[in-house]
Amino acid sequence: MAHTQQTEIVRCLVAQAFSSRGAPSCGHLRESILIRGGVYCGRRFDAEGERYAVWFADEDEIALYNADGSVAGLIEIPVAEVVHFRAAA
Repeated sequence: MAHTQQTEIVRCLVAQAFSSRGAPSCGHLRESILIRGGVYCGRRFDAEGERYAVWFADEDEIALYNADGSVAGLIEIPVAEVVHFRAAA
């Protein structure tokens, strides 16, 4: 249950970041599960306007990218949010 809640926090942070960087607020986020070595490791989020973000579940940050693959920014996931949800599990 904790991972589901943490994923929802990440979705909200990504949507807010895309919106603040000019993506349409009503735009739809496409989401892909990332697998490394046969094991779930995170998610990729794509938005209209050629933006995307990557979150690796074992890290406490989300990388935002421009269409050309350059890093547009990093979002640190608030530790208090992660700890709160992990403690509730």
